[in-house]
Amino acid sequence: MTKFHLAQTSFHRGEQSPLMAARFDKTFVSNGAESLLNMAPLAQGGVRTRPGSLYLATLGSTYGVEIDFVFSPTQRYFMFARVGAIDIYSTTGSLLNTLTLAALTSGMITDGKLNWAQSYDTMILCHEDLEPQKILRTGTTTFTIADLTFDSQTTGAVAGYPIWQPFFKYAASSVTISSSTINVGSTATLTTSDSFFTTNQVNDIIRVKGKQVLITATTGTTVATGQIKEALASTNTTDDWDEQAWSAYRGWPISVEFFPDRLVFFGAKNRPSGLWMSKVGDYFNFDVGAAADDDAIWEGVAGARARYVVGSRFLTLFGDRDFYYVPTSASNPLTPANFSVVKQQPYGCAQVKPQLFDEAFLFVQHTGSVVREALWEDVLQQYSANPVSLLSPHLVTGGSTYTAPTSLSVLYGRQGFSEQYALLLTSSGQISCFHSVRDEKLAAWAPWQTSGTVKGIVGLDTEVFFTVERALSTGTVLTLEKFTDTGEALDCQIAINAASTAATSTFSGATQFADLDVHIVHQGHYLGTTTVTTSGAITLPSLAPNTTGINVGFKFTQEIEPMPAAFDMPDGTSKGRILGMTRAFIQVDSSHGFTVSGTDVYLDQAGDAYGSPAPTKTGIVEVNFLGYDTDAQFTINVNNPAKVTVLGITREIEVNE
Repeated sequence: MTKFHLAQTSFHRGEQSPLMAARFDKTFVSNGAESLLNMAPLAQGGVRTRPGSLYLATLGSTYGVEIDFVFSPTQRYFMFARVGAIDIYSTTGSLLNTLTLAALTSGMITDGKLNWAQSYDTMILCHEDLEPQKILRTGTTTFTIADLTFDSQTTGAVAGYPIWQPFFKYAASSVTISSSTINVGSTATLTTSDSFFTTNQVNDIIRVKGKQVLITATTGTTVATGQIKEALASTNTTDDWDEQAWSAYRGWPISVEFFPDRLVFFGAKNRPSGLWMSKVGDYFNFDVGAAADDDAIWEGVAGARARYVVGSRFLTLFGDRDFYYVPTSASNPLTPANFSVVKQQPYGCAQVKPQLFDEAFLFVQHTGSVVREALWEDVLQQYSANPVSLLSPHLVTGGSTYTAPTSLSVLYGRQGFSEQYALLLTSSGQISCFHSVRDEKLAAWAPWQTSGTVKGIVGLDTEVFFTVERALSTGTVLTLEKFTDTGEALDCQIAINAASTAATSTFSGATQFADLDVHIVHQGHYLGTTTVTTSGAITLPSLAPNTTGINVGFKFTQEIEPMPAAFDMPDGTSKGRILGMTRAFIQVDSSHGFTVSGTDVYLDQAGDAYGSPAPTKTGIVEVNFLGYDTDAQFTINVNNPAKVTVLGITREIEVNE
């Protein structure tokens, strides 16, 4: 009988796929886990209980799209775009505004194509079937919304023309046009050499040799009536003509970004490869002029079908099969003269907006099964696109039952914690948390689940907000919640104070939990469960002490299970041998109690000082085992709503040679 000590000093490779079970030759297995359910990876290598969530508001039963608006660190807003309107909430859950948007349909809410970009007090919202919207923050709690309008010339023969918007010739290049007259203000008959006009183009603008004509009527597919807004050069037939690039007839832009001091649109419904950039510092002026350095840019990206445009070091364009970037530098800023688009890797982007994370753009490949990072390589002078989810593909796809990723959000850090997290939401409602520190070679995934179904998620600077489908007292509704590092290990929790300063066993104000069972915690002390009355009143369990305040909500499951044991022996590997795990040494930090393989672990805590925070354990917890198996595994579970931090484990294993 030989005894071995198998040490695991970190979990920095995260929860591993079941397909990794045989890769005991690699350190990413020895530093991973079979389960890290509802655990948050730490920069130092350990894991801790993921943040619980605060209940902020009930959004009813209407689904929507979660949108972030960050004006400043102290003025942040959660926007909820639903059919016909956009609701704007404060970070505490107060409804500040409702903006009416009748054109916003259920299809636009559910197809994942709603896109937005924000700069200071202005947000542009777009969808290929929605005229771009300009949302303007006009005060601390006030906003307006209107169709995006382009700048135009305010003086001249016809005020308001020309309109400086993008144009494109959708007709074949060989199709010609002629006008019966050239004078400004005149009504002209426009004739094309092939079918072009439809009644849907009334009130659209076409240009003949760069001069604008407003279509007022159509009398056939080749004949229309137009009002001349700029004097034409002649009535001669010409193939030099085009129409406004975006319209109700042709469709609207697909993606939008502010970069570097331009408003950028990538793709439109009938021009998916188009790229349009405004004049510098003049976001609503797309006049290409004489191609001066600050003039607008209109280009096509060969082979691209737009999904998203994002900006950081470079303007990066994600299509459905490839991605591209626009070269610029401090010494060579973007101008019409030096503009170019360089194709990078043959990995398209799913209908999930990429996010800047750990020096790279994190994106879901168009297959929906791999998360990659578009990382700029200075030596190669190009982007790489390495996968970051190969060790944990089940957390992207849902394993054998495929669940598509639906959104991606990031948390760059918050007060008191150095970790940054990318949070990938799948259609099953699971959040897959990714923690990465490139310089330290840390890359860990962990699944976060709740008793409800998460429907949407978005980061607002140092906080993450999400909507959850939950069964509450009013039925199945959507709740607005946010993660909390300072709250208890509960989801959808609320804090309730006693009516007076005296400790009590009865509390009121939990109407959203009426007739439901909730868990109760006070300063880390678990007080048990109770059923909330119809009026929202709570009476503590009979054995619980009176308190001056409680947190109530729903418990979430916590689980840590190391990978199967594997180590070298004098005559080969331990794999396949009968192993007897005699003891485990669990290094914890500021942890409450837990169970190991179903057995309660009593930490060396003393007293029931309910007026103070519950005591915790820091150090090594020793657990004894009986029995033999081939994997020498055990499971750590946190059965009560409590917080646990596990830094590492050591297994003492006997092998019968």
